[in-house]
Amino acid sequence: MKRIKTFVFLDADKCVYRCGSGYSVPPGGIEVSGNPQDYVGTQLVETIVEVPPEAIPPEMVNPDNPNGVVVEMVEAFLPRPMSPGVVESADSYHVLDCPEGTTIVVYDTIGHEVLANLVVDADGSGQEIEFSDAGVYFVSVTAPKPHLPNETVLNVEEPGS
Repeated sequence: MKRIKTFVFLDADKCVYRCGSGYSVPPGGIEVSGNPQDYVGTQLVETIVEVPPEAIPPEMVNPDNPNGVVVEMVEAFLPRPMSPGVVESADSYHVLDCPEGTTIVVYDTIGHEVLANLVVDADGSGQEIEFSDAGVYFVSVTAPKPHLPNETVLNVEEPGS
């Protein structure tokens, strides 16, 4: 009996761009365990794993540090960070602490038009977003990889209401 295999495809930044399952792993795919959906929005990275001293065989304990925690680097799929989101203050909206190259797109869902397409040019910068009219707006913030896009729908009321 054939076993169903789960696989992912990685882009140049080691971010999962496609996943699936089948009886065989397609060329270029990497076999993984678990549900394919668990890998959406992940990235293969090297991470530090702490190994408690009691889990280390006695012959491998460092005599200079017998109670120390051993760390090792392993490859693991970890969640990709979200791009910054929209923050509302008393009278305006802001996107704060953006990595350089972050794109902010503001779309008027009632007027069906792009109001702004901004690119942040310095690390840690932010952007204020102002609306002249009440309405429903869609704001997409996309920081460079490995970040995932952050999308927000804003219901903006008339100023002073």
